Amino acid sequence: MNDIEKLKKLINLWNYALSAGLTNLFGMDAPNIYLEVGRAAVERLKEEGIEFIKDTPLDTINAVYAYFVEYGYFEEAKAVKIQSEGDVYEFYERGCAAFESNCWTFYSGGRKTSFKCKFSACFCHNIFRYILSSRFGLDLKLIDSELKKETKEEFARVALAPVSAEALKGMSLIEELRKGEAELKRVVEEYRNIIDTSLDAIVAIDGSGKITVWNNTAERMFGYTKDEALGMPVTNLMQEGDREKHRKGLKRFIETEVPVFIGKTVEVLGVKKDGSISPKEMSLSSQKIDGRWWITGIIRDIAERKHHEEMLKQRADELERMNRLMVGRELKMEELKKEIQNLKFKVQGLEKGKIQD
Repeated sequence: MNDIEKLKKLINLWNYALSAGLTNLFGMDAPNIYLEVGRAAVERLKEEGIEFIKDTPLDTINAVYAYFVEYGYFEEAKAVKIQSEGDVYEFYERGCAAFESNCWTFYSGGRKTSFKCKFSACFCHNIFRYILSSRFGLDLKLIDSELKKETKEEFARVALAPVSAEALKGMSLIEELRKGEAELKRVVEEYRNIIDTSLDAIVAIDGSGKITVWNNTAERMFGYTKDEALGMPVTNLMQEGDREKHRKGLKRFIETEVPVFIGKTVEVLGVKKDGSISPKEMSLSSQKIDGRWWITGIIRDIAERKHHEEMLKQRADELERMNRLMVGRELKMEELKKEIQNLKFKVQGLEKGKIQD
């Protein structure tokens, strides 16, 4: 990998981390957004097997700097602890490839100031802040900085201080938001799995009658793909003569909130994409969210069941006819038996009369 490719890799990582940070924390204030940028960059690099966290803050900072130098972001960069002045460090950066001046100057403006800038766009600085705060409970406090424009060198004196209560609050909020987002994703995924693995078709519509939910079984049942079905009028699944009835019924329900079929199971005729018609059994439910109605139908194809029912009905009718025939035959047999018996009696009577004669 040459130097240009390495620098492109870093810039791509920065773009990814910036996008992820802003997306995950849109609407938060700048310091917390860029702390999230640092987190996004570190987690992305972990996926590549790159780990910055070491036993001490200094070793951790220099591990980050070594990575940035390796990928051409700086010509040279390192940090040293100034032993005589307590927990104070000197950060040295030279030849930043991303900006005309180095990142500390870009951040501090070359003036003696504290970290109060609302646009802390320094890439490595955000990684420093995230790792130091999450691993060591420390934050960076700029004491002063010096820029040598001729040599493009910058020196910054920085103190590592405990994370402030305000910053901790922001970090806690970030973590809560992240956990909430993860939980929401989990719930949505479970919901989607339940919907898509259902043996019945699940179709939901909004108050205008357009389809908003369409599962895999609905695709197989009606022939429309999800992309085709979403946003499509649900009346496309009905016979022409039923469409206006549906529109009027939906409008009446939205206006009066008095259900007719909702909460019940009804039999309907469904129209597939190819125009073929088959019987369906449908159960309807409704829900009002933020003043808007959403109606969900659980639909089962009962064509096979209706076929079996028709066959059973035909068989029952056939058995009934046979039964009537059998009953009729039995009655006739009884009548024949009686006639035969009467004839026998008559014959016996005639024979006795002959004998007497």
